Amino acid sequence: MKSALNSAKVPLLALAFSLPLAAQAQHVSVGLGFRFGPPPPVRVYAAPPPPMQEVVYAAPGPGYMWVPGHYSWMNGQWVWYRGQWMLPPQPGAYWVAGNWDPNRNWIDGHWEMAQAAPPPPPPPPQYAPPPPTEEVVVDGPPPPPPVAEVVIGPRPSPYHVWIGGYWGWENGRRRWYNAHWELPPHGRHEWVGPRYDHRDGRTIYVRGYWR
Repeated sequence: MKSALNSAKVPLLALAFSLPLAAQAQHVSVGLGFRFGPPPPVRVYAAPPPPMQEVVYAAPGPGYMWVPGHYSWMNGQWVWYRGQWMLPPQPGAYWVAGNWDPNRNWIDGHWEMAQAAPPPPPPPPQYAPPPPTEEVVVDGPPPPPPVAEVVIGPRPSPYHVWIGGYWGWENGRRRWYNAHWELPPHGRHEWVGPRYDHRDGRTIYVRGYWR
């Protein structure tokens, strides 16, 4: 007789404990999943309830990250996820709390990877003395520059220098060099453009150089 009564108490106790949990389903504390990367946005028309108060306890060990308690939209209702210490799914990952996108869609909390820092820029070139000036006797002054539209594109780096178009002298004849950005050789930072000098009735072409 006593055994039968004890057997009857088990389902009754289970039912008694299940009733308050069902009534508080929207606030139940469940384990935190490992969502990696932003999940698809969800259309939600109701803001989450105010966050519950919680106590941050000591980390269980090195490398753990505290993920605060938060609400998540699940099966048409807000569900509370309790705060807890967690090991990130990958080194360098960090937790992103749930938020609204510009279209008022809800994006649930998830893990993301920290962006790698860009490499440091190369050191600025150090000063170096200019090379010896090279001069060439030519057959006369250069003609006017060709008429053309000069388009200055974006500077490739903080160290590139703009060189305007000019008439040069190569292999015994003139050559037009279009304007362009150029990276100075190591140890130099300033372009000295070429020029034509007149000396003793002769035209001297002085080549451009970096200094």
